[in-house]
Amino acid sequence: MRFLLVSTAAALSVPGTHKRQIRIAPGLEVTVLEADEGKPGGVHTGTVTWSGGRALAGYLSENAHLVRGKRVAEIGCGCGLVSLTCCALGADAVLATDVEDDALARVAGAPDGAKLSTSIFDIFSESPLPPCDVLVASDVGYTEKLALGFARRAAEAVAAGATVVTSDSTKLRWTEFLADASRLTGRDVRAFSWRDKSNPYVRPASVAVLRPFRIGSRPSKLAIVQAERVRSALNVSSALMPIDAAGDIQGSKEDAPLARKGVDFTGSLDDALLDGTIDAAVHSCKDIPPQNRWRAGLTIAACLPRADVQDVLVGPYASLQDLPAGARVGSASMRRQAQLLARRPDAQVVNIRGNVLERLAALDAGEVDALILAKAGLDRLAEARADVHPIPLDDMLPGAAQGIIAVVCRADDAATAAILDNIDDRAARRCVAAERALLDVVDESLRRKWPGRPPVAAYCCGSVLRGKLATPDGSAVVEVSEALHDGESFEDLGRRVGHALVEQGGSAFLSGY
Repeated sequence: MRFLLVSTAAALSVPGTHKRQIRIAPGLEVTVLEADEGKPGGVHTGTVTWSGGRALAGYLSENAHLVRGKRVAEIGCGCGLVSLTCCALGADAVLATDVEDDALARVAGAPDGAKLSTSIFDIFSESPLPPCDVLVASDVGYTEKLALGFARRAAEAVAAGATVVTSDSTKLRWTEFLADASRLTGRDVRAFSWRDKSNPYVRPASVAVLRPFRIGSRPSKLAIVQAERVRSALNVSSALMPIDAAGDIQGSKEDAPLARKGVDFTGSLDDALLDGTIDAAVHSCKDIPPQNRWRAGLTIAACLPRADVQDVLVGPYASLQDLPAGARVGSASMRRQAQLLARRPDAQVVNIRGNVLERLAALDAGEVDALILAKAGLDRLAEARADVHPIPLDDMLPGAAQGIIAVVCRADDAATAAILDNIDDRAARRCVAAERALLDVVDESLRRKWPGRPPVAAYCCGSVLRGKLATPDGSAVVEVSEALHDGESFEDLGRRVGHALVEQGGSAFLSGY
């Protein structure tokens, strides 16, 4: 890549050019230098401003967040209208590239040309793209060769984590570009028509925005491992975006009121989905709130195959029965606490918080005598400890959808849902449908009395669903097991078992709490 440097004196006067002031939006005008004459044969590439550049500059002015504070690179900048507009919109750095020195001289010689850098760059060269957060280009794919070449560079940018914003007014090879970009990125790249509503004389153009498939995750090691499993399964250009969840920073190691109220592990990711910051969010499915407590407009679009559903006792004792009298047992889950106390009412529950590794560190430091954790999480972290003991399902039934990695997207995002459907495991999906339906019924029935998620457990194996509801102190426990009826959906099975749990155990649950 060769950089073209233009001195300040030269920038004041570029021979054979004239200034043209272009209104981009109300209150935003950009001045470019255009050539006095076109190239031999009437060719005007790089010598005058094309309609696609006008449209792209206008679109970016309406969506300044795409470039504000970002590193922007333009391919085939021509007179530099788009690059100069990005400077005006607050881009952190702008690099205008073209294959011709004359074009770059005009860009650098524009009144605001000193605000950007210029460089010779050929999309067909072996040189990598310049580092950037956003790649922009307008009307560059007007031949079959150029359309494919730019599609390859767009895919390269997306694979590197950049967003590509491009426009076309020629209608010559735009369809081929969109098809090539879709094939190379593994995503359905679609264009939309953009028109300057404030200036009817500006010719409309098509605009396309390509970005990596943005996957949101909590920043803990386990959450990142789970998100990477989703990325690997999807096999599309993607970017992982760690986002802090309130549940990771809420409360201390011992906070009983918080445990009773419930902890929010999905809210920050839900917000990021709804405001368009990410395309999908990865969760341990058991952490997703009951439907009536969850944000509207979201859906579980994919479930990975279910891992081991059991909870485990971590520590020197092989079973709940082997725990010494008054043992301090760490768990932040009301469901686990209730089932523990149902078996061992003498146990001292320590409402220990933090991620899995932090809880293990607390155990090793002697803060508790044992921990109760999900085996699936330990397996995913590859924590090969000799003191991990599975707890029989009869002693501790798992939480709804435990052991399943779920991927959530916006309910109205059909394109993302179609991508995620490719990795959806139907067997896990059936379990999620039944177990979450049970959870929803119990939660809705008890929520007026109980501020957080009730200590309810659910496990669907084949066509049989088991549910368990326990009071927080373990003094009352009810369990229901039912098989799927002919013609019954798994959601209906879950609702049926949920209602049975409430009918048999709801009064005992509510009477003392």
